Amino acid sequence: MDLFHILYSKNYKMRKSTFHLQTKGEIDLCKLFVASNLYLFSYARHAFRELLRVMAVGSGDIVYIPSFICRDMLSPINDCGAQVVFYEVDLKLRAKLKSSVKAKLVLAVNYFGFAQDLDPFYEYCKINGALLVEDNAHGLF
Repeated sequence: MDLFHILYSKNYKMRKSTFHLQTKGEIDLCKLFVASNLYLFSYARHAFRELLRVMAVGSGDIVYIPSFICRDMLSPINDCGAQVVFYEVDLKLRAKLKSSVKAKLVLAVNYFGFAQDLDPFYEYCKINGALLVEDNAHGLF
């Protein structure tokens, strides 16, 4: 299962919802999905496409993503009409963000199961008011 987390945004308020994991018996999927705002996606790019739609990312918006990224992640950005701007990553896959790039959304990727240092992303979002999305699709490997 691919995982995305919305971590920070000055303009986005997270809705709190309670999710209880059922540990035995049969699961009534209708109750699970109708009564919650939990969405499951088979691929990270599908989750990303839905996130871009929900956050109204479109023409004229910039999505700031790492230069080392799966090409399948470009399709959702192109589909919504936003502009892709790549940030560099060093040999240890740490982000080199430029505050001069005024993005609506910035993507942090946890490569090969290693967590990305999010402090530079938090600082970038604080300066630019961007939404931070953490891509943890490969975080469990």
